[in-house]
Amino acid sequence: GLTVTKTGKGTFVVANKVANDLTLGQYSARDLTEARPHIEVPAAGLAAQRRTHEELETLRHIVAAMTTETDPESWVALDSSFHAAIARASGNKVFASVVADIRGALAFQSETLNMVADRQHASDIEHQQILAAIEAGSAEAASEAMAEHLRAVGVALDSILNK
Repeated sequence: GLTVTKTGKGTFVVANKVANDLTLGQYSARDLTEARPHIEVPAAGLAAQRRTHEELETLRHIVAAMTTETDPESWVALDSSFHAAIARASGNKVFASVVADIRGALAFQSETLNMVADRQHASDIEHQQILAAIEAGSAEAASEAMAEHLRAVGVALDSILNK
C-alpha cells in the first residue's frame, strides 16, 4: 500500500496501491482522473453563467475557510464541499448528482494528495482562480481554471503512482 510517515506517530497505510493505481473508496484514482474533466470542467463553466448570489456567497465562504484551515480533515471536507457547490451552481442536476456520488472518493483522493504530495496550498490558489472566474461570470475562464486544477491534481497523482 501507499504509506505516510508522521513524526512521533508512526507509519500509516493511506491507500491500497494496485498495479499503478490507487483505490480511493468506491473508485480508483484512474477512474476519477479520467472522469472528472468531463464533469467538473463544463460544470465550472456553467456555474460561471448560472450561479445565484447565494451560491456565489457559499463558494466565497468555502474558499476563505480553506485558506485559513489548519486541520487536514476539515480542509478535505471543505475541498469536497467546494467541488460539490460548483456542480450544484452549474444548474445541471446530472453534474450535481455525479459529483455528489463521487464525493467520498474525492475526499479520499484529496486527503491522500495532501499527506503524500502536500497539495493543500497549491489547491487553495487554484480554487481561488476558479472562484474568481465564476465571480466574473466567465465560462471560458472558469472551465480553464478547473481544467488546470484537475491537470495539477493528475500530475500529483502520477507522481505518487510512479514512486
